[in-house]
Amino acid sequence: MSKKLILIIGAPGAGKTSTLKMFTEKYPDRISGYSTGELLKKETESGSAIGHIISGYFFKGQLVPTGIIIDVIFDAIKAAPTDVVMIEGFPRKEKQVKLFGDVLFNHQEIELLNVIEIQVSDEMGKERFEGPEDLYKAELKAYKETIAAIEEYYREHDLLKVVDGENPQDEVFTQIETIIQEKI
Repeated sequence: MSKKLILIIGAPGAGKTSTLKMFTEKYPDRISGYSTGELLKKETESGSAIGHIISGYFFKGQLVPTGIIIDVIFDAIKAAPTDVVMIEGFPRKEKQVKLFGDVLFNHQEIELLNVIEIQVSDEMGKERFEGPEDLYKAELKAYKETIAAIEEYYREHDLLKVVDGENPQDEVFTQIETIIQEKI
C-alpha cells in the first residue's frame, strides 16, 4: 500500500503544529501527523541504535545529519496507520530538500502530494511563537536563509501551495483542507 505525503512548512510561529493537530483530530482514520522534532526526540527516547546516535548530536548541541533525519521520517511514514501522512517542520535547508527529493522521487511506496507553506509576517510569528525570543530570532534567521531555495525547488516540481497564515487558525485549516481534499 502506497502512502501519500503532505509536508507542512513555514516560519516559526506560523501554526504548523496546530494545523497538523487539527487534521489528525478531524481525520483520525485517514491522516497521521508527525512533527520532525518530536520524531527525533521519540527516537532518542526509544533507546534504539539510531536514537543513541541522535542523542549524541543533541548532547553536543549539533544538528542531526540530514540522512539520519530522512531515515527517521521514512520509518514513521512507513509505520503510519493511515494512507495519508503529514509531516511538519521538514525540510528546513536547501540540502535537506534536495536529498529528501532524490530519495522520495525514487521511492515507489511514498507519493509527495503537496508542500503547504503557511506564511505569516515576522510580527505574527513572534506573537504566536511559544519559546524564548532569542530562539525565535535564531529560527527565523535560519528560515529566511533557506526558504527561497525550498520554495523554488517545490515550485519547479509543481508541489508548493502557499496559504495565508495571518488568518484565524480555522480559516488556515480550511484553506489547506481545500488544497488537499481532492488528493486524499
